[in-house]
Amino acid sequence: MEVETGRMLAWDCWPTFDPNYLEIENYLDYGSEIMYEPGSTMKSFTYAAAIDSGNYDYNMTYYDKGYFNIGVDGNGHIYEANGETENGTVYNARGRAYGEVTLAQAYYRSMNVGIATILSRCITPQILEEYLDRFGFFQRVNTDAVNDVPGDKNMYYGGDAVSTGYGQASSVTALQMFQAYSAILGDGNMVKPYFIDRIENSYNNQVIYQGKTEIVGAPISASTAQQMRDLMRGVVADEEYGTGKYYNLPNIEIIAKTGTGQVATPYGYSDSLVTSSAVIGIPYSHPKIMYYMCIQAPYSENMNYQVDNVKQYLQKLVQYLHLSDDPDAVAPEPEIHNVDPSSSYKNPMPELVNHSMSYVNSVLNAYNIRKIVLGNGTSVIKQYPESGEMITQNGKAFLLTSTENFTMPDMTGWSRKDVTVFWQLTGLSVKIDGYGYVVEQNIAAGEPIDASSEISVRLDNAS
Repeated sequence: MEVETGRMLAWDCWPTFDPNYLEIENYLDYGSEIMYEPGSTMKSFTYAAAIDSGNYDYNMTYYDKGYFNIGVDGNGHIYEANGETENGTVYNARGRAYGEVTLAQAYYRSMNVGIATILSRCITPQILEEYLDRFGFFQRVNTDAVNDVPGDKNMYYGGDAVSTGYGQASSVTALQMFQAYSAILGDGNMVKPYFIDRIENSYNNQVIYQGKTEIVGAPISASTAQQMRDLMRGVVADEEYGTGKYYNLPNIEIIAKTGTGQVATPYGYSDSLVTSSAVIGIPYSHPKIMYYMCIQAPYSENMNYQVDNVKQYLQKLVQYLHLSDDPDAVAPEPEIHNVDPSSSYKNPMPELVNHSMSYVNSVLNAYNIRKIVLGNGTSVIKQYPESGEMITQNGKAFLLTSTENFTMPDMTGWSRKDVTVFWQLTGLSVKIDGYGYVVEQNIAAGEPIDASSEISVRLDNAS
C-alpha cells in the first residue's frame, strides 16, 4: 500500500481459485473477512499509546525473568504479582529470559513481558483501549472494493487486556492493520485503504468514479510516529536480537515489526498452527510503501517463513518503484536492442511501461517514429502500440505518463484511429466529425485539458 495515499498496489490471498473453473470452495476475502489474533505486530500500538499519551519512560529498565504474573487491582490497573493469579501469566516466546533490558530492547526482541511491564508501569488498559479505538480496530473499515468485518475486542478482564497488548485475545483483520499502520509509517495521519483507482464508462471512456485518499483520523502525533519508526528500525538493525533482522535489504534501510501469534479454534488455541507476520516500511527515512504479510502454518515450518522469497520480492519492489537513491538498489534498465530503420520497414514495439522517460527516449531514438507523450509524469504507465506489436517507420508511439495534467496535443494530420487511441489512453472523450485525417481542432495545441473539456476535431479525406 502507498503510505501517504492508501492506494493498494497489490492484494493477494491464498488458497485461491482459478476463475476459469467453477470449483470454488469459498468466496471469503481473507484479508478483510477473516478475523485473527495477529501476534506481536500489535505491540506497535501499545508502544504508540504509551508514547503519545506522555506516559512512556524512555530511561526505564526492568529485569526480565521470562514471565510476568498478572495482578489486577480494584481499579482495573495491572501490577506484577508475586505468584500465579486467576488473571494468568505472560511468557516471552519460548520462555526466554533476557535479564536487565530497556523498553526499546523489549520492542526489538518482541518480548511479551515488555508489554505487561508497559501496562503495569506506564499506561492503564483503559488508555490502551482508547488508542486501539483511535487506530480503527474493532470497527469496519468500509473501503471501496471488499467487504470487511469489524474484528472482536476482548479486553474485559486484566489478563485479556495484557494479551491484546501483544496481539492475542482480541481479533483484527489485515485491512485494519494496513489502515492503522499508515498512521505510524506516515506522520500520524491515518488513511483508509482503497482498491479502485477509477471506473470508466466503456462506451465513451469517461471516468465515472475516481478513487481518492481519505484521511480517517490522526490517532497519534507526528512526533510519536517518528519515534515508532525509529523503534521499527531497531527491529531490523539489531543484528543480535532484532526479530526483523532477517528482512534487512542491501543498499536501503527499511523498518519492520514481526509477529507470531497463536491460532484460536473452537477448542482453544491450536497445538500446531501459528500465524507468522511482518509489517515492513520502505524506506526508513520516509516510508512510501507498506508491505504486510500474514501466514498461517505449522509452527515447525513457520519461523522466518519464506524470508528469502520475501526479500527477493521486496528488492524488486525497491527497484520497480525507484524507492532508493542508491544506484546499486535501482533496477538496471533492459538492454537496448539495435534497430536499423533503413533496412526494416517495421519493428516490434519494445516494452516501455514502468520505465523512465529517459530510458524510453534512448530506446525510441533508434526508431524512425514519432513520440506522442500524454501527461507530465516521469515514467510510462500505458503505451500504444503495446509491447511486441509491429510499428512502422514514421508511425506514432503514444505514451501515457500520468492520468492528469494533460495539455492538448497538435492533432493535425492524425488519423481517426490515432484520435481513438488518444481517447482510449487518456479517458478524455473526443467528438470526431468526418473521415480521413484531422484538419481542425477546437482547442489549440498546448492548452490545458481535463475530463470536463469538450474536445472536437474535424477530419477531411482530402488531407
